[in-house]
Amino acid sequence: MTPTPEKKYTFKIKIIRDEFDTISDFYITEMDDEALELLNINEKIQLPMSYKLLESKYNFNSTFFQMFVSNLDASPFGNFYFYNRPYEEVIYKIHYELKGDQQHVYVSADDKVTLREFEEINELRYFYENVFFNSSDAIFLIEYKNGEFRYITTNKIHRIKTGISFEMIHNKTPRELVGDELGTILENNYKQALTTDETITYEEYLELPGGPRYWQTHLKKLVIPKSNRIIILGTARDITELKHKQKKNLELIKQLKEANQIKDKFFTIIAHDLKNPLYNSQAISDLLYHNYDMVSTEEIKGYLKLLNLSLKNASELLNNLLTWASNQLNGLKIQPTPVILSKVLEKVLEGFDINIREKNLIIHTENLKEIILYCDENSLYFILRNLLSNAIKFSHKDGKIHISARFADDMVQITIRDEGIGMNENVKKNLFSLATTSSKGTSGEKGSGLGLVLVKELVDKNQGQIAFESQEGKGTTFYITLKAYKKE
Repeated sequence: MTPTPEKKYTFKIKIIRDEFDTISDFYITEMDDEALELLNINEKIQLPMSYKLLESKYNFNSTFFQMFVSNLDASPFGNFYFYNRPYEEVIYKIHYELKGDQQHVYVSADDKVTLREFEEINELRYFYENVFFNSSDAIFLIEYKNGEFRYITTNKIHRIKTGISFEMIHNKTPRELVGDELGTILENNYKQALTTDETITYEEYLELPGGPRYWQTHLKKLVIPKSNRIIILGTARDITELKHKQKKNLELIKQLKEANQIKDKFFTIIAHDLKNPLYNSQAISDLLYHNYDMVSTEEIKGYLKLLNLSLKNASELLNNLLTWASNQLNGLKIQPTPVILSKVLEKVLEGFDINIREKNLIIHTENLKEIILYCDENSLYFILRNLLSNAIKFSHKDGKIHISARFADDMVQITIRDEGIGMNENVKKNLFSLATTSSKGTSGEKGSGLGLVLVKELVDKNQGQIAFESQEGKGTTFYITLKAYKKE
């Protein structure tokens, strides 16, 4: 049976912490006369007095305070064992508890143990300290009392990674610490730990003073013998880097899938869309070559018209393929310069002269003469050519195409509107995706569905925006917004 000491030694100590939440000094503010004996001091001292001053002025046992600081860093209350003189057979059991304003610690020596008991306890304490202080995981202790969860203490890693000091967390409820919303989530996790004797594990994302982090958290309910205090031991591993790697891997997988889709689309275009116009051109030329003397002039003109259309389709598709392939493999080089919109549009319209005449279309332009853009001229030519190609392709004979532009702050919005067949919801949903399937034009014109994908990419590369409106049976309007040129 452990003997009870004849005297009880009591202290009241005020602790001082530095900016790193480390105990830098403390003051003895109250101490009974018997406590002087415990510290091996033979005269009364003037209180309050700093630990550092005590150490320099009196020949007292400083080991007591070193052990006290070490234990207080681990927990705001508890016990440690201390013997005053070397080889002394009786060791004091020191009890301490942080109270009140979280700065004052009450210390008392309640009972004694033998040296053998002390060595056994000290060995266990050594392992505990190593686990608690040297763990690479964040460790925290929570007490459940009177229906509330209150934090007791944390280890150094927890304080560093969360940015929450001991003073900030000690004796706080989760809601007091991080607010009602996040605090409620934490409390629900702690409640779950109370319902089982097993360790519960979960992942959580917390935005705390130390920065946003992902954690893998383990909670274990502990019931302290004799006192029946309910403590939740929490350990949390920072898995932020792992989560970022997983996210990066998912993005790479997504990119690989997209690359496979691009490859499949590329070979589909080559195998089908490019083959057909070339095959038709070859068939028409073979027919004319072998039957030239048997075909009338009017029939020859008709065949030549078909041949011209097939070659145009093949040429347009090949240009798009080359532009797209260059963009995918090497990245298009964007060189912004002042560009006069009307001149580029005039050049584009010249290339569609025959197509416009065949459908007897009216091209109506408005507010274009004064517009100067700051963009890559080749990109603008490609964008306008593809959008006008679609407008012509899906316009009815004798229809109209409207082209206008207007300034919007430091940008220019170009509008291209046709009165053609429009688009259904499914086409609109996948319009800028390789998943879209090209529709035939009003005169049977074919396409690959690649043009608008490229238009979107080029608009993005020129730091612009593209939008559209379309109603089936009434036509489509495209809006292209690019930077306006500002004269110095």
